Amino acid sequence: MKKTIGTAAIAGILSFASATLAHHSHGNYEIGREIQFQGVVTEFHFANPHVWVFMDVENESGETERWALEGGGTGSFSRAGWDAIAEGDHLSVVCTPTRDGDNGCFITDIEIRASNPAIEGASGWTNLAFPDQLFSANFPSEPEISEAPYLSEYGGTFPSTIYESYDGDNYYSVTVVDFSDATNVYEQLADAINVSGAGNFWLYTQMGAIAYAAQQFRLREGEVTYDAWHHVDFIGGHQLFLTNPDQTRTYAGIYRHADRRYILEATVTVDTPPQGVFQQSLTILDEEGKRIRYDLQPDHSRVRVNLD
Repeated sequence: MKKTIGTAAIAGILSFASATLAHHSHGNYEIGREIQFQGVVTEFHFANPHVWVFMDVENESGETERWALEGGGTGSFSRAGWDAIAEGDHLSVVCTPTRDGDNGCFITDIEIRASNPAIEGASGWTNLAFPDQLFSANFPSEPEISEAPYLSEYGGTFPSTIYESYDGDNYYSVTVVDFSDATNVYEQLADAINVSGAGNFWLYTQMGAIAYAAQQFRLREGEVTYDAWHHVDFIGGHQLFLTNPDQTRTYAGIYRHADRRYILEATVTVDTPPQGVFQQSLTILDEEGKRIRYDLQPDHSRVRVNLD
C-alpha cells in the first residue's frame, strides 16, 4: 500500500503529541511533515509510557516493509478510540516521519479500515522494573543480568550491571554504571594521576558520562544517521542511530540521573523497523519504586513533579 507524502501544519501534529512530550522528546521526527499509508497490524503494544503499533506496509515497488509507529500514552489512545486495535487489523495511518528516513513515524491519525476482533493484540514486549538499579524498560524477553567493571574517561573503574535480551538476531541491552563511589575511587588513584585537576575527576567523570558514552558509539565504524539531545521525563540524555558496516542498525539512548548512567542499545537486522519501543522506554525510579519526572528549565534547573 503505497505511501503518499504531504505537508502538515505543525500545530496539528503537536496537538496530539503534547500528551506524550512529558515522557521523552521527539526530535528524531520531522515535525511539519506528514506521510499517509495503509498496512496490516503485526503487533500492538498498548502500554505506557508510549503505545507502539507495528505494521507490514507495501512500498511503491510492491515489497512488504515493516514499520514501527509511535503513539501517545494509553490514555490519549483510548480517547481517540484506537485502544481496540488488534493484530491483523488493516489500518490507514497519518503520521510524522523520522528524520533519517527509517521506517518509523509518530501517529497523528488512524482509521481502522478492516478489523479482526477474533485475534487479540499481543506484544512480545514487557515493561520490567529493576528496583536495585532504579529503572524500568521494555524488553522482548527476560534479560540475562551480568556485572562487569567499567573504565571511565578519567581512568576510574566502576561497577556496571548489564541487562541483555535477544529477539531472534536482534540484540538489546541496558548497561547501568554506578558512580556512587566516585570520590573514593579517585582518592585511591591520586598518586597515579600525573595531570592537574585530579581532585575534580570524580565530578568530571559523572558530568561528562553521557558525552563520553556517545563518543564511543561515534567511534564505531558505522555511519551515524541521527545524533542529538534527548530526554526521558525531562532527565537529559542523548540519542544516536547508526548504520553498521554489516547493514545492521544500532539505536542508542544514554541518560544519567544522580550517580547512575544508563545506556540503552538495540542492534537489529536491516529489515527491522526503528526500535523506539525499547530505546525510548526508560523510566527512572526512586528508592520506593516510583517514577521520577521533572519540570525542567533552560538553565538546567529542575523540580520533581508529584505524579500521585
